[in-house]
Amino acid sequence: MTEVSMKGLETVVRKVKLSHLTVSKTKLYFAMGTWTVEEVLDELGRRNILSVPVFEEKSGKRGKYLGLISISDITQALAFNPWLNKFEEGIKNPTSMTKVELENAVNYSVLKNKVQTLLGMTTEGKDLWLLDDADTLIKAIKIFSTGTHRALVTRKIGPCMLSQTDLVRFIAGEISGKLTKDLEKVVSQPITSFGLVPKEKKMVTCKDTDTALHAFRLLLQYKNKDEYSLRSIPVLDAKNKLVCSISESDLRSINSKTLLSILKPIPEYLKELHKMVRIPVVVGPKTSLKDTIIKVVSNKIHRLWIVDADDALLGVVSLTDILGVFTKAAEQFAESKK
Repeated sequence: MTEVSMKGLETVVRKVKLSHLTVSKTKLYFAMGTWTVEEVLDELGRRNILSVPVFEEKSGKRGKYLGLISISDITQALAFNPWLNKFEEGIKNPTSMTKVELENAVNYSVLKNKVQTLLGMTTEGKDLWLLDDADTLIKAIKIFSTGTHRALVTRKIGPCMLSQTDLVRFIAGEISGKLTKDLEKVVSQPITSFGLVPKEKKMVTCKDTDTALHAFRLLLQYKNKDEYSLRSIPVLDAKNKLVCSISESDLRSINSKTLLSILKPIPEYLKELHKMVRIPVVVGPKTSLKDTIIKVVSNKIHRLWIVDADDALLGVVSLTDILGVFTKAAEQFAESKK
C-alpha cells in the first residue's frame, strides 16, 4: 500500500476524542469475585460482552478491583480441565453417564468455582489498558490494532469499557456519510490493496465432525503464536467448504445443563447453544475497505471470512486488521509532517 493511496484516511480518526465515543456508555458491567464461573458466563452472554472487571465483594458492595476476567480465561480453565480428557480420548461415552456421574462432571469442571480463582490465566486477563476520555481516538486505535480488545476509560461520571467494536462502529459511521473525493477513493479500494488478504498463510481449520472441545483447545494452543493469533476457527465440510466458525465467544451461556454439549460435533454444539448454526459472513478479495467495515459492523460480528469466486477459504479480516489500516494511515501522516 503506497503512501499516496493512504492519504486522507487518517482524517477519519485524527482529531476525535474518546469522550465522543463514550458519551452513551452509562453503565459499567462488572462481576464480584465470589460469583461462580457459571454466573459470569451467563452475564457475558446476556450482555453480549467478552470480559468484565472483577471486584472484591465487601459487605455486599463493590470493593477493590481484582482484575479482568475474559472469555479466554474461562475457556482456558474449562477446555483444559483434566476431567475432559477421558471424553476427548474416547475412553468415556457421555451418553452412558449416570445422573451421579453427570453431577460429578459439573463439580469437576470449573463452573461452580469462584471466578476470582481464574484471574490471570491468560495474558489478556492480566493486562488492562487504562485510557482517559480526553485521549484521542488514534491513541486507542494504536493500542487495539496490536490485538488488545478492550480498555478501561476513566471519566468524571465514572469509568466505562471501550472495545474494538466501539472504534470500528464509529469509523463505519464516519465513512458511511458524504466523503471528500480523495477519501472516497481511498476507502473504495479493495482490501487486497491494504494487505488484508494473506498471500501465503496456513489456515488453521476444523472439520465439521470435530468436537467443540477440540476446537476450543485448538484456539488456545495457538493463542500466543504470532503466526496465527487465533480468535476464531473456520469449520469446513468434506468438500472443504466453509459451513460455520467457532470462537471463544461461543462458550458464553454454557451452564450445568448444557456442559457436556461441548463434546458434540461443532455444528451440533452451536445449534444447541444458539438454537441455530449461523451462516458465516464473507467478503471477497475485491471487496472495498468501506464495504468490509460496514459489513462487519452491520452484522455485529468481530471478523469476516475471505473467500474466492469458488467459495474457497482464503483468510480472515478481523477488527484488529481494520484498525491496523488506520494506524498505518496515522503513522504515514505523522511521518509526512516531519
